[in-house]
Amino acid sequence: MEDGLRKTIQKIGNSLSEFNKIYLTIDMDVLDPAFAPVVQNPEPDGLAMHTFLDLLYEVCKHPIIAFDLVEVTPHYDTETTAIQAAKTILETLCYIEKRRKT
Repeated sequence: MEDGLRKTIQKIGNSLSEFNKIYLTIDMDVLDPAFAPVVQNPEPDGLAMHTFLDLLYEVCKHPIIAFDLVEVTPHYDTETTAIQAAKTILETLCYIEKRRKT
């Protein structure tokens, strides 16, 4: 798995390197239901949160000009999905700010 993750991160970096403006949409459906149980289309064997954040960090090394986050259903949530969504938003903002300062 780790080797596949490294290759995926490298592919993301290579794919995004040619763009000078990126709009990022984060879909919470990508996460395993253990981390985001209340989404429109739960994905069995989806990504673990730490894997998702590693991929997100690579994306945010590039010039993100705006982002959004979709597929959270707070009315049906027991807070698990909302907490992961809030963490994702915070981490994305931190990654973008870190890049801006370098």
